[in-house]
Order: sequence, then C-alpha cells, then structure tokens
Amino acid sequence: MYEFWLKDEKNGIDLLLPVSLPSYEIDYGNDIETINSSNVGDINIAGHRKLSTVVLKCFFSQNEYTFSKKSFSNAMEYVDLIKKWIDEKSVIRFIIADETSTKVNEQYYIESIVYSEDGQSN
Repeated sequence: MYEFWLKDEKNGIDLLLPVSLPSYEIDYGNDIETINSSNVGDINIAGHRKLSTVVLKCFFSQNEYTFSKKSFSNAMEYVDLIKKWIDEKSVIRFIIADETSTKVNEQYYIESIVYSEDGQSN
C-alpha cells in the first residue's frame, strides 16, 4: 500500500495523509499551439512543458480507525496546515511511495483545498 506525503522541507514539516488514497490524478503535458495555414490547414507546434497538476481526494477523520495513520489528533489540524501552506505560498514536496518504490516525488504549490463535514460527531 502506498503512503502519500506532503513535505514542507523549508520548515521541516512532514505530513503523512492518514488514509491511503484509492486513487489520484496527475495532469502532465505540453502547450500545443495550432496555426492555421490557408495552404496547408491546421499545423500543431509543440511548445514548452506545462506545469503538472495533482488532484487528491483525502479523508481526515475525527475517529480512530485501524487503517488510519494519524499525524494529528484533530481532522481540522490537517486542513489548517494545508491552508497555512496556501497562504504562505509554500513549496511542498509531494511523495507517493511504498517500501520498495517511489511513484511520485515532485514539488508543487498547493492551489486550493476544498473540505466539508458530514455533521456526524461519533
């Protein structure tokens, strides 16, 4: 099972997401410029590499579960730390790894966080 880490190397903060994610999405590609030539038609010209983006859907629970690896005692502590990184424009290293391999090890800015509560306080 992979672990998902967010690391603020400048401030020495390592955040292990408490629940291994069932999936993640990374967008990677080039800018492509299309030029229309009246003699030839559309011509695509590859530009520079676009910045890659990552989309994660996480679960921060208030409750203890056998499958969770908690770094904080309170779910809002995760949210507050991520919001702080956004406000400070921190560069965060994102790592997906297990005992034998690393799938992702890149630096990103966190653009946004969307969070909600379901109203259950068990």
